[in-house]
Amino acid sequence: MARSPRVPSYRRHSSGQARVTINGKDHLLGPYGSAASKEAYRRLIAEWAANPAGLVGKAEVEAEPLSINELILGFWKFAQKHYGFEGNPRRGDCYCLRDALRVVRSLYGGTPATDFGPIALKTCRQKMIELDWSRSYVNSQIDRVRRMFRWGAEEEMVPGSVYQALRAVASLRSGKCDARETKKVKPVSQEHVQASMPFMPRVVEAMVRFQQLTAGRPSEVCDVRPIDIDMSNPSCWVYRPGSDTGRHGAHKTAHHGHDRLVLIGPRAQEVLRPYLGTKADAYCFRPADAVTARNIRLRQRRKTSLSGSHIKRRTWQRKVNPSEPRVTTTMHTPIDRLSSGPATERSPLRSRWRAVRGSR
Repeated sequence: MARSPRVPSYRRHSSGQARVTINGKDHLLGPYGSAASKEAYRRLIAEWAANPAGLVGKAEVEAEPLSINELILGFWKFAQKHYGFEGNPRRGDCYCLRDALRVVRSLYGGTPATDFGPIALKTCRQKMIELDWSRSYVNSQIDRVRRMFRWGAEEEMVPGSVYQALRAVASLRSGKCDARETKKVKPVSQEHVQASMPFMPRVVEAMVRFQQLTAGRPSEVCDVRPIDIDMSNPSCWVYRPGSDTGRHGAHKTAHHGHDRLVLIGPRAQEVLRPYLGTKADAYCFRPADAVTARNIRLRQRRKTSLSGSHIKRRTWQRKVNPSEPRVTTTMHTPIDRLSSGPATERSPLRSRWRAVRGSR
């Protein structure tokens, strides 16, 4: 007596949907445990029982529409490679994009991407305002959300009409919304910079002076190497930052085809000359040099001799990697050391420096 074929079971898929495997092919039925998925299961089983071979090659049951969570996941993987978050996870854009997508996910994670319209985008914007984000930052975050839907339309994951509808949402205007306004960040006065110089290591002090004289970006100062400097003209050297082999990669406008030039005059040359070194591809300003100089000064100030126990005691201390880009944090440390002085003397300088570091 021939045995009757086993009825395929109703199971849970790793995506959270229900599935049934018929003739070696999985059919997604919808959310696991829902009435619609069970109805689709019964229908498929009835069709399979009537004609066991009839479902071979038959189109899968209509899958669930793409959700916002799935769109966010795909866009995040794209952004990591496109914007370089994988190689430099500390980039500011990485945290900004993550915060924007987190708001969208918390409100509309399970919503089909095709149903996300201007009202939903404005709801996300209101949530950002409630989080006490500034008006300019909210506008930037909304643009990042639109950018995700533009990418989805480009990859044919969502209709292009969805992105076009989101473009109809206007930006927040100053004085016409509830978003917090921020004060304009002004440069630190020269007297405050000069007051902080005595608290800086020599390497950091040289970096600050070099940045003052060349108007270079902090990342460009960190990446200075002799190989990137054209010294053919003694009166004015030309530094071309943004090498792909540098600590920070290409400069911020390299993807637009722009060429970045930093002019180094005689005064800046005198500041940089002691740090040129002997290797053309070595970084001029290295945190290891500052640590080495500090250790030498401490040893010179010792009152007692350095015994073997002291040497063993220092073996646990972390060694500084010469190529490690710790300079930005190191620049802030001398400013914080001013807190040891009277409050009337330290407050203006410290508040000014924090303003330069920026806040959302």
